[in-house]
Amino acid sequence: MSTNSTMVTGSNATDTKLASALEGLGGDEKGTLAFLTIQKKGVIRGVGDNKVIYDNDVVQTLLWMGHSYRSLAIISYKKLHQIWSKGNLTATLIEAVTKKGYAEPTIQEVSEVIQEVEDGFLKVMNATESVFEDGDSPFEGDEATLHHWEPMKVNGVPVRGTKVYVGPGDATNPRAPVPGTIYIDGVKLGEKVLQPATNGHWKANKKPKTVAKDILRSWLPIGLYSRYALDRERLIEIKIGAEASPAAKDAQIPIDPEALRQLFKLVP
Repeated sequence: MSTNSTMVTGSNATDTKLASALEGLGGDEKGTLAFLTIQKKGVIRGVGDNKVIYDNDVVQTLLWMGHSYRSLAIISYKKLHQIWSKGNLTATLIEAVTKKGYAEPTIQEVSEVIQEVEDGFLKVMNATESVFEDGDSPFEGDEATLHHWEPMKVNGVPVRGTKVYVGPGDATNPRAPVPGTIYIDGVKLGEKVLQPATNGHWKANKKPKTVAKDILRSWLPIGLYSRYALDRERLIEIKIGAEASPAAKDAQIPIDPEALRQLFKLVP
């Protein structure tokens, strides 16, 4: 490990250049900006020699990392009830699903979606587990695999909005997390595609209920939440803090006004 920047775990977590970039995040309770140039992992479809990668665009992204995931859940819960109180949420969701070209969900399915999304927020808001504390966030399947993740530290100082995967990995699955990889997450303020995915974007054969849930979450602040794996094969550039904003300006990243509004609600 570097004598200048010491990470607590993993192969990529000992990357000196990346450590230096992330080191300044340790004590910033309000979070900070991160500018990334990265190739998305994408999705793999097909079997055997016919496997194809979709959705692996090369993008530049401006991310506000290190905020409270619980706070994001709280304001999402409040906005859900604001929309819900207008009385036409079910009909609006059904219409939104069909406009995307999917089969029309039933009223019962959409009602279940609204309830499940609300229950998800309540679970985060009422949880006592440290995985939901400020500067931290849940990972998919966190209840069963929480021990596969550790807080990332630089010189003993935790870096808000980051984790390191320390699980076993799966060499047979290119989508599985790789031991030692750093993950960062936060509110995505804007994104610009530099190089579209060679094979385009995969349109998943989703059930109408699943599409309805995706749409509803996209209407809420929680829909701005994004996570990126900083593995060497796909991370092209990262700038943190004071360097991030001018880099995003030079790159002409289109900023999402709604994302900025939600950020103002998150930052004390």
